[in-house]
This record gives sequence, structure tokens and C-alpha cells, in this order.
Amino acid sequence: MTLYNGQVEEQGNVWIIRIRKPIYGTVVSIREKILKDAQRKGKTLRVVCPGATEDVSPNIWMREGTKISKVFLRPDQPMILYQRMVKGGEEK
Repeated sequence: MTLYNGQVEEQGNVWIIRIRKPIYGTVVSIREKILKDAQRKGKTLRVVCPGATEDVSPNIWMREGTKISKVFLRPDQPMILYQRMVKGGEEK
């Protein structure tokens, strides 16, 4: 099952987030809304990007990540993102 317009794939208790283009290296950003929903539903995140894959809880991602605001469409409503390096090994 896919969620959030295809951004997240659900497999049991794991939400898989596939990142095609990291910011640099294995540093990626995830929307706060996705993290808070996963936290509320007790899900684990599997973040997959070129060169790395990591299973991590939303709590750890938010605690270790850097909170940033980025304007996409509406200047008065910036999107809150948490940016962090994917620490796992090769892509699964």
C-alpha cells in the first residue's frame, strides 16, 4: 500500500521511504508530517537512498536530525523537514 501520494510504501509495521536524489552523499530530508504520523501509529521507517538503507524509528530520526523549513509553493506555509544522514550500509 502506498501513502502520501506514493512517497511512502507500507509493508506491515514498516514504512519504506525511497529517496531517488539525496541532498548530498546519503543526507536526506523527510517531512515532519510523515514522521509524526509514523510515530503516532508506532511504525518503523526504512529509508532507502542510493548507497545506503537504514531502519530507524521516527523518534530517533527527529532527535538526531536537523529541523529545517523550506518554502515550496506557499511562502506563508513553509514545509518542516528533518534532515539527516542515512547511516546504514548498501541499499536493500
